[in-house]
Amino acid sequence: MISADDIDAFREMNMPAIKTAVKFVERAERGLPSDRWASQDEHEIVARGIKALLVLVEIQNMLNG
Repeated sequence: MISADDIDAFREMNMPAIKTAVKFVERAERGLPSDRWASQDEHEIVARGIKALLVLVEIQNMLNG
């Protein structure tokens, strides 16, 4: 079972990357050119944010059977 400590650790480790991924999406939705969605340095961070969100979806799928 996932504990509150596990959730807190996941949040602490992944929230900055998730926030960067959200900014990426917001920039895309505003219609900015794709080369302005993320800086070169942010690309890896965005990928980590997407990965964290995919992990959350997988956990939710496991919990819902």
